[in-house]
Amino acid sequence: MGFQTIAIARGKDKEMVKKLGAIHYIDSQWQNAVEELAKMGGAKVILGTVPSNKTMGAVLGGLGVNGKLVD
Repeated sequence: MGFQTIAIARGKDKEMVKKLGAIHYIDSQWQNAVEELAKMGGAKVILGTVPSNKTMGAVLGGLGVNGKLVD
């Protein structure tokens, strides 16, 4: 589909997602995910895979113009 996959998780051990195809990894334990997504132009799609609304709410500001949240 032409997207660049950016994985967001907590901890250095999750950086292995790059081996699974993610182009970028944001460690939300040490980085502000919203700021990092904004630096990249904002997310066109955020695909939520976490069970916590609070956690998902924390990254919504990283959506770009006309971005979509899929949970």
